[in-house]
Amino acid sequence: YEPGTFGENMVISDLDNRDVAVGDRFLTGDLVLEVTSCRMPCATFAARMADPKFIKRYTAAARPGIYCRVIRGGVVEPGMLVDHRPFAGERVMMPELMETFGRRLSEVDRARYLASPIHYKLRAMVESIR
Repeated sequence: YEPGTFGENMVISDLDNRDVAVGDRFLTGDLVLEVTSCRMPCATFAARMADPKFIKRYTAAARPGIYCRVIRGGVVEPGMLVDHRPFAGERVMMPELMETFGRRLSEVDRARYLASPIHYKLRAMVESIR
């Protein structure tokens, strides 16, 4: 696929999103990003790919994109090194988050999710599903 096909704003070479968890941070130059959620495929995305089976294949691959909040802004240029710092708490990995998205969680998993710095919309969804 061409760069930008998946709506990415930043690509980090050699990063496997399956090794990323909510709360992980990425530092480069002055920029600090904190992972808040995974990218879930939607009908609009499938239409753009012109493939009605794309969502199922994307989900089965369990390699979601990641959404981050900006903790500290900065300028990023191609070729800059990026430092990946894992979340210090109990980690909710991107494939797990993708697999459980919108589903009822055990109380243990629900507590894990809510103890991590998840996106406010995802937090509201987790709080509402019992």
